[in-house]
Formats: sequence, C-alpha cells, structure tokens
Amino acid sequence: MKMKSKVLVVLLALVLVFSMTACGGDDAESTWGDRYAAVLDSGEARDHADYQALADELIQIRDECGATYVYVMTPADADGNPSADGDYSKDGTFLLTAEGSEDPDDWATDYGWEIQFTEAWEGTPAAARSAWSEDDEGTTGCWSAFAPIYDSEGTVVAILGIDYPADDIIVNYPEWDRYNDNWNGYEEEITGEVPADVADMISYTTAVANKYAQTLSGQEAWADQYVALLESGEARDYADYESIMTVLSDMREDIGATYIYTLTPAGEDGETPDYTAEYNENDFLITVDGCEEPDDWGVAYEWEIQFTEAWEGTPSSARSAWDNYGDGYCWSAFAPIYDSEGTVVAILGIDYPCDDVVAANPEWNRDGDVFNGFHDEITGEVPADVAAMRDTVTNYAKDLARLLSGTIK
Repeated sequence: MKMKSKVLVVLLALVLVFSMTACGGDDAESTWGDRYAAVLDSGEARDHADYQALADELIQIRDECGATYVYVMTPADADGNPSADGDYSKDGTFLLTAEGSEDPDDWATDYGWEIQFTEAWEGTPAAARSAWSEDDEGTTGCWSAFAPIYDSEGTVVAILGIDYPADDIIVNYPEWDRYNDNWNGYEEEITGEVPADVADMISYTTAVANKYAQTLSGQEAWADQYVALLESGEARDYADYESIMTVLSDMREDIGATYIYTLTPAGEDGETPDYTAEYNENDFLITVDGCEEPDDWGVAYEWEIQFTEAWEGTPSSARSAWDNYGDGYCWSAFAPIYDSEGTVVAILGIDYPCDDVVAANPEWNRDGDVFNGFHDEITGEVPADVAAMRDTVTNYAKDLARLLSGTIK
C-alpha cells in the first residue's frame, strides 16, 4: 500500500503539538539546553570547560538509539557565529556546534539551509524530504530528522540532528536518495505518493529526534505525564489534565479524526485504570479523551481483539467500521504508548471517518444489516479501499502513539 503524501504532510505538520509542553519549566537544575547556551555565550566554542560533557551526552544518545550521527546546529548571526538570535530563514544558514561523534566536524561548520532546519527551529520536529547515500555505490546511507532544543526559559537554542541508517531505503527506493541519478527531487515539498516503508522511516526518525530533543530540553514525555496522571488518582481533576488532553485534541484536529483518546485496562476493582495490573482480556477504560464532548473518565470499553494486539505492542485496526450514532461512520485503530521505561501504559485510539468506504462496502459495517461478521479474524477477501482505510488509520495511530511515547519502539 502507498501512503498519500497528504498523510505525510499532515504528520509532519503536527509532529509535535508538544511544543506546548516545551515552554521551559521551573526546575532549578540546569538543562542541557541551558549549558549549551552558556557555551555559545562564552565564545570559547569547544574550549569551554563544559563542552566535552555536552558532547558526551550526544555520543550516549547516538549509541543508545543506533544513529549514525548525532549533532546540534544553531543559526549564524550577522558575524557568522552560532547564535540563538541568528537568521533561521531560507536566507540564513545553520552552523554545526556540538557533535556526538568520535571524529567531529569543526565547530561552526556551515550546513547551509534546508526546510526541515527552519521547521525544527520554529518548534515542529521534521525530517528531511529524502535520504542521502554515503558511498558511491548507493548502498549505505541515512535519513535525517531534526527537533528543537529549548533552554529552561522556553527559548530554542539549537536543533538536534539525527542521521539514522537507511540502507534498505536507498537500495529499495533509489529515487528517494538525493545523490542518486534517479532522485525524485523532493527538497521542500513532497508532491507524490510515499511508499509505506519510506513514510515509516520519516516518522520514525522524526520521533527519535523529538524524543531526545525533549530529553535535552529537560521536558517530561507525554507518556510519563500520563503515568503521573494515573498514579495521582485524581482523574480529570489532576492539575495538568487539561494540558495532557490538549495534545490529543490538537492531534485530532490536525489529522481530521472524529475521536482520539487513550485506553488503559481496568485494575482488579474493574473501575480504575491500572497499567500495572495483570492483563487478561478485561475491559479497557477510557482516560484522556481529546474530543469536544468527552466520555466520562473510566467508562468501560468492552474488550475487542485489536485492544489486546495494541496492548501487546502491535498497532492494529478494528475488523469493521461502525455507525457513529447516525452521524456518519468511523473506522478505529489502536497503538501502544510506552513510558520512558519501555512499559506500555495506554493504547491510543483513533476513530476516523469512513463514510465513502461504508457506502461502497456496506458489508464492512458492523452495525448494518448485511455485516459480514468479521470480529476477531478476517477470513474473506478485503477490498482495496477497505484495506487502504485500515492501513491509513493504523498508520496514524502508530505514528502518533510513537510521538506520545517516552521510548521509541
């Protein structure tokens, strides 16, 4: 299946609504971003006493996530020095500063300008529009993505660059390699269809860059905030509930979903969401609901196979569409949300409008008179438009759950 470029563009446009949580904090301890700003302000570059410690943290990120290169860049000011007040527009240029490499480029090496640099500097994590090969044979290469690093005052002081191995991509899709003779030429805008493997690479590298940029900024991942919400026992009276919910609400609006929400299995009492409870196909309870008219906290959603599949780590869609109370039809999909310890703490649910699919394939509507009866297993042929709808909503769930997670899976 090919993912339409519209799907990719929307994903990159929202790719983090988390900028709302990136406004700094009141933590008295200096963040990596604060220490980096001090290096810039000193004018000492890599002779600054704290520089190597900052670079070592980038090396640790590189080793942990398996990236080929990890580095930070800051725009150049009028004097050609890296500065948070530098020109980050298309007329400006970005300079490499701290690098997590054993053989780093020189301080202030000019990396020019690319659209994703500006997008990241303005608060939206973004990936390059193409991969790049490192060898003349076009068999090894990387896909790059970038995300903003904030100081504790909420000012962007650098963008984190992650160059992630993409050997299979450039071999299987040489037209997506900017150094290949058959390159499709995408630099600022992708105007054609995006193969699913390519879309996966773009969303994954973007999520990796965002995860570590959040860490360097001293931010807490959405999933960890969610755990604190559950453990508070205060449900929607929790002080930070509104900001946690707003992230989902913004995602819903950006992708055009009908509903978006999180579910966590019921604990032993059957009424309290508990991600630590032993799970045995019990009901799932709704918690954070990013809808205009949310269900009550803890409303039970009767078990369905796709809940278990998502909880066990596999993004999955419903086997059929459903009637949205006479207001059109939806297809649902779910994906796991992980906290920073790698524990699944919720599943993200997305209900996506599918009126045209149901109109053309009424037997795939579970609430209709001609329903084909597929609940746990699909045993018949799947029409192309049904398969495309299932893939689309599953990809949305997977990509957005990745962004909400504190651990990249």
